[in-house]
Amino acid sequence: MAAPAPVTIPLNVSAVTTLTGGGVLAQIPISVRQFVIIPDALAGNFPVATIAGNCVVVIVNSANSVSEIPSITGVTLGGTADHFKNGATAVSPVLATDVVCLAGIWVDNNCKGGATAIAVTGVDLSVSTALGITIMEIAGIVTASPVDQVSAAAASGTSTPTSGTTPATTVANEIWIAAITADADLTQPNSPPWTNFTYEAGGEAGGGYQIVNAIDTATYLAGTSESCWAGAIVTLEGITGAGTAQIGPNNQREIWYPESISVSVTTGVNQASCNIFAGPDTSQSNFIDSTTQASTGFTTYPTANRIVRPGEQVFAVFSGGDVGSQARVNIQGTKTLGSGGPPGWQHVRNRPL
Repeated sequence: MAAPAPVTIPLNVSAVTTLTGGGVLAQIPISVRQFVIIPDALAGNFPVATIAGNCVVVIVNSANSVSEIPSITGVTLGGTADHFKNGATAVSPVLATDVVCLAGIWVDNNCKGGATAIAVTGVDLSVSTALGITIMEIAGIVTASPVDQVSAAAASGTSTPTSGTTPATTVANEIWIAAITADADLTQPNSPPWTNFTYEAGGEAGGGYQIVNAIDTATYLAGTSESCWAGAIVTLEGITGAGTAQIGPNNQREIWYPESISVSVTTGVNQASCNIFAGPDTSQSNFIDSTTQASTGFTTYPTANRIVRPGEQVFAVFSGGDVGSQARVNIQGTKTLGSGGPPGWQHVRNRPL
């Protein structure tokens, strides 16, 4: 009996995946696990040990009554530098009365676990007339290169203390951290949205943080004019979701002829990007198209010359979206059933002599 003739029918198939952030922190929203203030000291301890993979941030406020310019030369966690880097630091010009203000923010991404001791080293920090060290441990921050945008500002002359304004952030879910130091008592912004660091009432050291869910510029502004001040602000990226949705022919005698490939994500607080491939894998030779608007929705067409054979897949590789959201790829076109099998396949029918 002759084999059935190939049949061409409409193709309309979808695949979904749930975007995750990878690892233990994938389902943890940005949260401040610990918050410690060490007034008039250069070292202190967390109340409990750090959790590996979190982000430790150290904020330093220093107002010196000496002419030597203060600086931060290093920060250690548990006796080692770990991954600490200077996020943003501002130092004011020397005021006529020999007052110098410093505001600095140091960031330890993907911190080691089990540590409690924090120490700050610097030039003339120990003789500050007003010294405050604030320590935060933050969950839900990306473990590699978390610093998104920074700004620093300083002045010696009557003006309003500010961190300056950052460029627009690149992702929606972030935590913004700011520090302001002045030569006299500060008036800090009302909260919300800022959660202000609590120093002595009307102190020279100030700052705060806020957790945001929208792309924007970041500014921290103290409300009282001062004659000498320094301010800094750092925005840290929260973990965003990634995942791959893929689908391909179900049997060995089926060939797909996509006419359009669409991608979308159920939520768009963070706008996901997506790379689309068709073939045996996601190597560059199988690349079809890409978009930075995957959460909004994107369709690529025509794909008339792209054939998806048995053993191959259409891959939609998502990144930068919302953790926990569902990402979808949809393929429309035609498919042929009873094609004769995959490339190189031969059907041989043996008959007895």
